[in-house]
Amino acid sequence: MVSGRTVAFGLVAAGVVAVIGFIVLAANSPRADYHAMRTFVVSRLSDEDLRRFDAQARAKYAAEYAAALEQDRAWMRQRSEDRARCDDVAFRTRSPAACTMSFGEMMPFDPIIASVAMRVEMQIMGVCGFGPLTVREARRLGCLP
Repeated sequence: MVSGRTVAFGLVAAGVVAVIGFIVLAANSPRADYHAMRTFVVSRLSDEDLRRFDAQARAKYAAEYAAALEQDRAWMRQRSEDRARCDDVAFRTRSPAACTMSFGEMMPFDPIIASVAMRVEMQIMGVCGFGPLTVREARRLGCLP
């Protein structure tokens, strides 16, 4: 006769083996190829979708660039006002940091924003661009056939 303790031990052991097997299987699952995923995703999009993605990306880029440019100009105006007050010895003595040139003043304007190409790629790939994905995950998400 099999006791209840033996059955419970067997069920726990089977559960542990199943969990370990699942972890090993998931860890050994092959990685999905980004190029293959991209090819599949693009094949499902129309030309109009791609044109719309490009137009949206260009509009967002232009808006973010304009906002960053205005922010940079406001900062430069403030720095210019501070610099004008540096002729006064009292101001220069009390605020030496305002009278020294910063690294930002020497650099040309170059905002750190995603390019149009990067934005289009992100729109095309969507969740498929978050990776690395296994082949199983990619299929589940619709990134591979």
